[in-house]
Amino acid sequence: MKPIRSVPIVASLVVLALAAPAAAQSGSLNITGSTGPKVGLTLVAGELADDLQRDFGKGPILLQFGWQVEARFPVARDGAAGYTQLMPLIGGLDQGKILPSVTWLIGVRGARGNRIGFGPTISLAGPAVTLSAGVTKRSGELHMPIDLAVQFVEKGMTLSLLIGFAGR
Repeated sequence: MKPIRSVPIVASLVVLALAAPAAAQSGSLNITGSTGPKVGLTLVAGELADDLQRDFGKGPILLQFGWQVEARFPVARDGAAGYTQLMPLIGGLDQGKILPSVTWLIGVRGARGNRIGFGPTISLAGPAVTLSAGVTKRSGELHMPIDLAVQFVEKGMTLSLLIGFAGR
C-alpha cells in the first residue's frame, strides 16, 4: 500500500463529493438527487488482507462511515432512471486507523428502488473497479438504501454491506 500517492487523489474526490449537491440541482434534464450518511462493514480478502495486517496491524473486517450523494436522470415512463453516485468513505476507525476511499458509480435504478451500478474506487489500496447492487426502502420522504458492493483490486477484493438514509 502506498498512501502518499493516493492522498491527493482521494482529497480531490472528496472535494468533488462536497460540490456534487449543487451539480445535482434540477435543470433542463429534470435531474433529481438525494444525499445522506452511510455505515457498514467491509471484508478484505486475498493478498490485500495480508497487506492490511502487515502495514497497519489491522484485521480483515473494517467498519465504514461515509456520505452518499446521488443524482438521478429519468429515462423511462415506467419510473426507471439512470443514476450517478459519489460516495466518500472512511474505514478502519474501529481499529484506530483512517483508511479513506471514494467511489463513483454509474448505473440504473428501477421504479421500486432496485439498482445496479459500477464504477471506479480510489483508496489507499490503489484503484479498483466496484460493482454494486442494492435496494432503497421508503418511508414517506425518508429513503433507506441498502447496498452490497464488490471491489476488485490488484491484490484481492473487498465485499461491503452498507446501509444509510437519505432525503429527497
